Amino acid sequence: MLFTAIWGDCAVPLLLEDVAFRDWIERFLAIELRPVSGAGDEPPVITVRRTESGWEIDAPHGPRAAERDEDAAFLLFLVLGYEFQARTRRTLVHAGAFVNDGGAVVYLAGLRQGKSRLTFAAWRKGYAVLGDDRIALLFDDNAVRSLPRCLQLRLEDGHVHAAWRAGVPDDAAFIAELGGERRWILSRGLPGIVDCQAAVPIRAVALLRRVETGPTRLDEIPVSAVLGEALPYTELGAATPMDVLRFLNAHANGGRLLRLNVAPDEIDQALSLLARL
Repeated sequence: MLFTAIWGDCAVPLLLEDVAFRDWIERFLAIELRPVSGAGDEPPVITVRRTESGWEIDAPHGPRAAERDEDAAFLLFLVLGYEFQARTRRTLVHAGAFVNDGGAVVYLAGLRQGKSRLTFAAWRKGYAVLGDDRIALLFDDNAVRSLPRCLQLRLEDGHVHAAWRAGVPDDAAFIAELGGERRWILSRGLPGIVDCQAAVPIRAVALLRRVETGPTRLDEIPVSAVLGEALPYTELGAATPMDVLRFLNAHANGGRLLRLNVAPDEIDQALSLLARL
């Protein structure tokens, strides 16, 4: 059956026959899959098929295959996210965010800098969280919105820490494997995860960087370096680099954009510093 996945002003047609898989998508990504009657206005961009050996997913980035249902679900979550990224004209930043005192605290960073661990720590502390991977900047509203992606934690030893499972029902998380790497995937339907259609006003913006030595601390970024520091984590969409610079400056803390250096095993300390912004 043909469906349309909706996020903001983006719509992605996908062909999906398996009812249980459809329920999985809607529950974990917390997005609407709207049935399309007849042939539809647009052919499917993503096609999901069950095969004798597992699953096949056809998408613009190329066909993908998975044997386990969990791995296929994670693949589908990823390719849907890629399509929303490709279709939106919003500026996206590689960032995580949580809500404090009614506003979003946004932290930009590249891969393996600790966005997911920090976001999960915020959620466990009772903060509402937007996401841990891609955040859309809403220039006109001075706000942000999260891309419909599940929170995912890399499992360094292949197992979920017992302490992490507290407050996470078994049916709201699963382990998937991609490229030899195991990840724990959390449903966006969990309490305390902000609806990905919601616009949240910005409270503060910082850059996140993992460091191997030294304390966890906030450092000021010189104004002259702000654009160069932020652009590597930005997908401009319809914006220009100067739009991004003005946006960041408008939401800097007391006129200063800050970098949060996070030392190993000091995620709670990093969260405490961000919560004070």
